[in-house]
Amino acid sequence: MSDFHVFLISCDITELANAACLAAGYKSAERGDAPKCHPETRTAVINDIMSWVDSKNSKGKIMWLRGPAGAGKSTIAQTVAEKCDKENKLVSSFFFSRSAGRDDGHKLVSTIASEMMIAIPSTKKFIMAKLMQDIALLTYSMEIQMQKLVIEPFTDVSMNIRATHLNDNSTTDFSGNVQSIIPHLVIIDGLDECKGTQVQSRIITMISSIVSMKSMHIKFLITSRPELKIRNTFSSTDHSVWTGLVLDDHYNPDKDINKYLQSEFSAIKRTML
Repeated sequence: MSDFHVFLISCDITELANAACLAAGYKSAERGDAPKCHPETRTAVINDIMSWVDSKNSKGKIMWLRGPAGAGKSTIAQTVAEKCDKENKLVSSFFFSRSAGRDDGHKLVSTIASEMMIAIPSTKKFIMAKLMQDIALLTYSMEIQMQKLVIEPFTDVSMNIRATHLNDNSTTDFSGNVQSIIPHLVIIDGLDECKGTQVQSRIITMISSIVSMKSMHIKFLITSRPELKIRNTFSSTDHSVWTGLVLDDHYNPDKDINKYLQSEFSAIKRTML
């Protein structure tokens, strides 16, 4: 590769990073000491989410986790993000927040693409090729950007993995699914914090269209309050592509609160001894 091509690629990476909101990731220092579930709490809902993440035959590639303010949605999303990253399952995470200025939904796709290059390095050459082929790509609609910067690169890598698998005559159970080989989960937390209800709706519709594609193996965990526009959009979306979890008394929050308080009181007691 010539020095000129290296220069062009570095420029494209910079432009992509500038178009993204990298501070919205679960590891971002800007989010400070992000809350996560206390050990032995929220285990039931986290286990349900992880079972969905790992399942090849689960209903829907979108999971909508909903609940009122203060129900612990972001805490659960943070914990799942950390767990999935450690297990090489996380493609990207985006934590919306109006108060922190992370509320621009138009930065979502470029953020996913940027983080996907890190999570799945083999996608980088495909993403860079798209940016070099069309210098105006980052000015296009989020739907076009998603197609060019996420769907096509991920699909290209998936096809390469499938071809390698077939050529190697591996005895591993591939079953046409790459989710056991490369990261496959995108987490979008606090969608109701995204600026503009129309943008919120577009994001859901765009993702619903993506996961309906048989060649697309990425799953999306979306958390939000049950706002009217979001509810209506999901209600009008093909129910075969999404499933839902509601943070209600079914998950026995009082028991988790009791465990947390007992742990904190024990910690205070130890410091006083």
